[in-house]
Amino acid sequence: MKSRDDFPDAFVWQTIKDIATEEGTVNAVIADNNLRRAASEIAGVVTFSSLEAFIESPPIQDLFPENFVRKHEVEILNVFKYSAWVFDRPIAKGLESELLETSVPDTVHDNVDEANIGYVESVDNVNIDFISAQYFGDNVFRIPFKAGVWAALDYFLMESTYYGMSHDERILIEVQDPEWTESTMWVTETRYLKVEGQVGILIDVNQLIKNSKDDRLDTNTLLYGSEITVDELDSLEIAAR
Repeated sequence: MKSRDDFPDAFVWQTIKDIATEEGTVNAVIADNNLRRAASEIAGVVTFSSLEAFIESPPIQDLFPENFVRKHEVEILNVFKYSAWVFDRPIAKGLESELLETSVPDTVHDNVDEANIGYVESVDNVNIDFISAQYFGDNVFRIPFKAGVWAALDYFLMESTYYGMSHDERILIEVQDPEWTESTMWVTETRYLKVEGQVGILIDVNQLIKNSKDDRLDTNTLLYGSEITVDELDSLEIAAR
C-alpha cells in the first residue's frame, strides 16, 4: 500500500513542477503536509494548506474589490443616476478650478481676439449622460456631462468698439481700466458659457464591501464615500444672448 500511496504524490509533485516551469507561478492548495512541503520547494510555487487559506491570501483578496465593482456596475450607476444631485457641488468646484484663467475660444465682440475667465460666478443645468458611462478599472467610472457656467470674462476692448455699442450693451460691461493704452481699455463682462466634459467617480470599494449586506449595496457609502471630480473638459463656448 505504501508504494501505491507514494506514486500519486510523486505524480502530483511532478505535475506541479511541470506547470511551474511552463507558467512561472503556481498557487497550489495541498492538504497533505509532506506533499505541501515538497511542492513549496519548487521555484515559483506558493502553497496553501486549505482553500480558505488560499482565499484569504493577499493576492486573492486584492481581486475581490475589483470584481465587486465590475459585478455591481449597473447597480452602482443606478444609485448615482437616481441621486444625481451629488454631482452638483463637485462639478461646480471642479469647474471653478479648471476654468480659472482659461481662454475662451470664441470672440466676445468684434475686434476682441481673446477673453480669459477671471472667475466662475455659478454653475447650473448640470446634465449627466449615464447612458455613455464607462468603467475604466481600478474602481473608477467616467461619465460625460454638460453644464452651464456664469463666468466673469476679462479682455481688452477697443475704445471705438465700446463707444459704438448701444447703451444696453455697454451697461453689461464693467470697465476696469479705461486707459490701458491710448486706444484700448481693460474690461470685465459676465457671460453664460456652455461646458462639456468628463466627470470621474472613484469608488471606496473596501468600505463599500464592508458596509454592504447580503450583496445589497450600501447607498450611503456610494453617495458620500465616493470621490467625484471633473476629470476633463471637452468643449467650452459662449452661449448666444
